[in-house]
Parts: sequence; structure tokens; C-alpha cells
Amino acid sequence: MVPPTSSPAVQTLLHMSTGVRALLGGGGLTVVPFLPCRHGLAPSSAGYGPLRDLPDWSFVDGRPAPPWKGQTRRRQEDKQRVALLAQEMEQGLRHWQDEQHQAQEMRDSKRQNQLQPKGGILRGPHTQ
Repeated sequence: MVPPTSSPAVQTLLHMSTGVRALLGGGGLTVVPFLPCRHGLAPSSAGYGPLRDLPDWSFVDGRPAPPWKGQTRRRQEDKQRVALLAQEMEQGLRHWQDEQHQAQEMRDSKRQNQLQPKGGILRGPHTQ
């Protein structure tokens, strides 16, 4: 038990160490780690999210801060990635359309090259 006279930080550290000890030793307490993903943040500070993408400050009159070098670089990389993905999608769609056209031509050629029943023209429609 933590004495009530200690600071909140010391109480938190003692509680966490007790939880870790309990987790490792099989006691009743477990420590649930802070998972940024559960709170809508990126898994790391280098990932997406407000800590990386939003500025630290703005002007007093409400104007936004100028974009950082990293922000402009990421925006440029995102534009290039979108253009690349759009190009790949167009190529894939054209390839799929070509395959569908070739498959249809193959079906048509098989239908044309099928064996025809013999003597149908000679017998005529009245002798069947």
C-alpha cells in the first residue's frame, strides 16, 4: 500500500511497478499499456495523426501557421502516390478489358469452328 503522503507521480510509479510485478508474478493486478491507437493517435510519433500533422501554434488572429517542410514533403509524396495508384488502376483496367475482349473472341471463334450437323440443308425443314 502506498502511503497517502507521497506525491501522485510516486503513487503512479508504485502502482505501475506493482502491476508489472503482479503481471510477471501472477498476482491479481495487471498493467494495461497506453495504446495510442485506442485513443485515435498514431502508433508512434512518426506516424499519422494530430501530433505529426497539425502545427504546434497559430497566429493570434486565427490564421494558420505556415506549413512545415515535412508537411509539404508529405503532401507532395501523397500527390505522387495518388498519381501512381491512379496510373496503376488505369493499366489494370485496360489489361482486364483486353483479357475480356480476348476471351470473347475465343468464345466466338470456338462457336464458329464447332462441328455442324450434316445433312440439315439436304433434308429440308419438312423431313425432320
